[in-house]
Amino acid sequence: MADAGSVSAIPQEPPVQSDYDPNDVLSGDEGDDITASNVVYSGGELDTNASGGEDAVSEELGNATASEEQADASEADATTMIPGTGANRARWKGRGETVPMPIVDIFDGVGGALPVDGMVVQEPMDAFDAFFPCDRVINQGLRKPTNLRAALELAKDHPIKLLDDWENVSMDEMKTFLMILLFMGLDQKPSEEDHFSTGILGSPLVRGFMSRDRFRQIKHCFSVANPSEQANQSDRLAKVRPSLDLVGVVSRERWCLCGDTGLDESQCRCGHRYSRISYRGETKKPIADYVKVIAAHDSNTGYCYSFVVDTREKNVKQMLLEVVSKYPSDGARRIATDRFYTSVDNVMAVREKGHYMYGTVRSDRGPNKNNDIKQEMSEKGGLEDGEFLWRMADLPMPMTLFLWRDSNKDGSWFLSSCHDNTEAEVMRRKRGHPTAAKRCPLCAKDYNAKMGACDRCNALRSSYSLQLKHHRRWYMCLVYYGLDVLLCNSYIWYKSITGEELSQKEYRTSLLEEHLARVLGVSAKGDASGRATLKRKRINDDQADPLNNRYPNRNISAGHMPEHKEVRNNCRLCYLTDKKERQSAWACRCCGVHLCLNKTRNCFAAWHAA
Repeated sequence: MADAGSVSAIPQEPPVQSDYDPNDVLSGDEGDDITASNVVYSGGELDTNASGGEDAVSEELGNATASEEQADASEADATTMIPGTGANRARWKGRGETVPMPIVDIFDGVGGALPVDGMVVQEPMDAFDAFFPCDRVINQGLRKPTNLRAALELAKDHPIKLLDDWENVSMDEMKTFLMILLFMGLDQKPSEEDHFSTGILGSPLVRGFMSRDRFRQIKHCFSVANPSEQANQSDRLAKVRPSLDLVGVVSRERWCLCGDTGLDESQCRCGHRYSRISYRGETKKPIADYVKVIAAHDSNTGYCYSFVVDTREKNVKQMLLEVVSKYPSDGARRIATDRFYTSVDNVMAVREKGHYMYGTVRSDRGPNKNNDIKQEMSEKGGLEDGEFLWRMADLPMPMTLFLWRDSNKDGSWFLSSCHDNTEAEVMRRKRGHPTAAKRCPLCAKDYNAKMGACDRCNALRSSYSLQLKHHRRWYMCLVYYGLDVLLCNSYIWYKSITGEELSQKEYRTSLLEEHLARVLGVSAKGDASGRATLKRKRINDDQADPLNNRYPNRNISAGHMPEHKEVRNNCRLCYLTDKKERQSAWACRCCGVHLCLNKTRNCFAAWHAA
C-alpha cells in the first residue's frame, strides 16, 4: 500500500495500456464512494484506503490521463483496469451512450408439465401418485425412517409409554397419515387434538380411520432420516437432507422450466436458534420465528423448481449459485429477483452459469451509488411520474442500470444483464383517477410480471399447510415444507397436464375422497342434518376378483329381475370396476345389489352378462 505521507513512497506506474478515463465512475459494494480523493494505484492495483498524499493522487491521476492517448488498447487490458472486476463494480458509460447487449441462447421452448412414462392422468390421485411414488417417497422416504426411529426409541433404557403397543407402520397406514394431514389443512381447528374429539369440534372422518393414540405414535416417530452423531455435527440439516434432496429431484423430473423464472425467499415457521424473527411492518413487533428458504419458481405458474435452505453457513452469492446450478442446461433462463440478491457481482456469477439476471437493486450501495444518474436527476429538479434514467456498462460485462419513478418520488433502481434502454408501459391507478398507462423501462415491466412466482407458490402452500407442531424437533418444519411443496407442485402439474380448471381446495378434497374410496373402502357422505358421517364397507380377501367370487350366481338368469327400491344406493358394478359412486334406485331381486338402469347406463345387463 502506498505511504500516505510521502510521494516518493508510491512506485512509478508504467504506461497504462487501456482507454481508462478517470472521469468514468466506478461503483463499489461496500458503500464507500470511490472518488478521486481516495484512489491511489499501488503495484498495478487500485488502493481505495489511502489517506492524504494529495500530490501522490495527482501524480497517479496524471498517469491515468496519459493513458487516454493509447486508443489501440485491447479489451483484455481494459478489463484488467476495471478495479475490483468481479467484486461488484462496473464501468458505466455517459449519458446517452449505449453498448451492445448480446442476449443469446435464451430458452424458447414451451415449459410445463412433463408426463410420466406409463401413466394416464385422469384423476387428481394420479397426480398425487406421480409426486408421491410409493417406493421412493412413501416407503423409502417416510415409512422406513419412521419405523427405524421407533426401533431406536424402543431400544432405549426407558422408552416412552406412548410406544408400549407400537407396531410398524404399513404403506397404507403412512398414506392414511398423510391424508389426515391433508384433511387437517382443509379443516383447520385450534388444535390437532380437536379432530379426535367426540365433541362439537370433532371430525368423524378422522376418528373413523385412525385412533388418536395411533396418530400420536406415528407423529412422535415421524422421521425422514436417522443420521449418525458425526453426520449431525458436520451438517445442520442431516436429519432432513435426504427428504429435501428427494423433493427437489422429483420436482425437477416432472417439470420443464420456462424461459422466465423468479427467485425469492420463503419462510418455514419454527422456533430455534437457527431461525430468524419476522417483524410486523407497522409496529416492528415480532410475528414468528422462521427458517429462510431461497427458492426458484416458474414465472408462469409458480411451480417450485429448486430451493436451498439458509443455514447461515453460506453467503448470499453461494446460495444463489447453488439454486441456479440446478437449472436445466437446454438454454439460458432469465431470473427475476429483488434487491437482496441483485448486485454486479451476482449478475456476473449467474451469467457465468449460462443465465441472465435482473431486478431491483439497493439505493444505498452497489452500482447505483457512484454514477451521474443522481446528478442528472438533480439537474432536472426530480423525475416526472413515469420518467426513467439509464446508464449502460461495457465492463466487466454488458449491463444496464435504471432509475424509474413510479410511486416513490425518489425512484426505484433496477439492474439487468438482459435489458437495454427499451421503453414500455404499465397500467397504474391512482385514487380518484381512472386506470392509465405509465411509461417505464422494459426491465421494470418484466420484473412486475415475473417476480411474483414465489409469492404465488407461498400463497398456495400457506393456505392449507400440512405442518404439525413438534417439540424439540425444529427441523421437522422443513419436512412439512417439502411435503407442502410436493403437494402444491402436483396441483400445478395436474392443471397443466389435463387443462382442467379447479381450485386447490377442490383438488385436495378430491384427493381425500379418492383415498377414502380406493385404499380404505370408506365413503364420506352427509346425513339429513348435513353432518358428515362415516360409512365403512367390508373388504374381503376375494376383493381381487369380486364379481366371480363374491357373487358366483350373478350369471344365472332365473329370478334375477330388477326391483325398484325406496332408498337409493351406489351401483355395485360402477364402484367395483371404476371406483365411481353412482346412486341408483334399482336393485337385483336375487343378487341384492343396486345397479344402474337408465337411458344412459345399463349396469343391470352388464352385471348379469355371461
